[in-house]
Amino acid sequence: MTRKPTVLVFAGAGASKAVAPDRYPTTVEFFESLPEPVTGNRLFMEVVAFLKRDSGNGPIDIELLLWRLDELKQFCSQYRDQKNLPGWILAGNRLSQAVLGKAVNLNETAQLLTSCSNQLDRLVSKINIEVYDLYGKLPDESQLNETWTPLLKGLGGLGARVELVTTNYDMILESALDKNKVAEIGWRGSVLRTLDTTLWQGDSPQQSRGLLTKLHGSINWTRQGDQIFVSDPMFKKDHDTHVIIYPGFKGRPVDAMFQSFHTHFASALADAKVAIFIGFAFRDEYINDICERSATGRTKVGVLNPEPQIATPFSNTTPEHWETGFDAGSAKTAVDFTRHALGV
Repeated sequence: MTRKPTVLVFAGAGASKAVAPDRYPTTVEFFESLPEPVTGNRLFMEVVAFLKRDSGNGPIDIELLLWRLDELKQFCSQYRDQKNLPGWILAGNRLSQAVLGKAVNLNETAQLLTSCSNQLDRLVSKINIEVYDLYGKLPDESQLNETWTPLLKGLGGLGARVELVTTNYDMILESALDKNKVAEIGWRGSVLRTLDTTLWQGDSPQQSRGLLTKLHGSINWTRQGDQIFVSDPMFKKDHDTHVIIYPGFKGRPVDAMFQSFHTHFASALADAKVAIFIGFAFRDEYINDICERSATGRTKVGVLNPEPQIATPFSNTTPEHWETGFDAGSAKTAVDFTRHALGV
């Protein structure tokens, strides 16, 4: 049997915003929607003041804010952790003796940074909880009919194996696949649903159907032991229960399941004859590295993004950039591009 050609579709935040701008905010809109208990926090206000010092009146997105909060948290941790050189040399007056030749009382500084670290934990937790309120809603069928339905229906008619990859937490693609089952979402069971994570551990290009791969997790996934349960999108009072890589600096994932997702993405992209990126800004360095390493010279890449200038990481192929939003018209453009690339 001849193996089907692979078509990969990658959805970023802009793809969800195109479905329903009022339901799925971008990273800038996430920042702008934060509640007063967050925006009124003094640490939050100081970090925002720092960001505005550099950007003036430009927009601030939530990922940039969280990067800076994490930077401050790392500083506090280094000071307190004597396994690191900064923490070790500051403890026991080693630094003051070496530089000043006398002991300096740093107890108040230590207490300050401990308190700062604890407050940062609480602040970031409050920000992350907003994910569940902002992205837990399902799209309307009419909204899918103007975006994902014509794209998936069109791609499904080309005889290709469709791989869907996203960094979004929402359930838009699951909703779209409920009517156009061109890819496997991996849910098992009826009364108690679980995610079959073994699907992402095999030789993915050999599977007859592609997978929906959520690189940063999903708003309706929770973890208990080695199992991932698929349930409601409500916050469960403990971030460790949820299977999400929250906004902010991400880098290479350390969790084995997320590593398998990224490995699957790399494998699918390397196998793909066509790759379509929708509403993705290419700001994630690890994903960019995968794109640069995995996309081959025979991979036809299309980038659907209304921004006039998009810095893409592809070194082996030149993407075609469609400077437009995601709608029924651009979905047809993507399908026609794919049809031509596949020669069908």
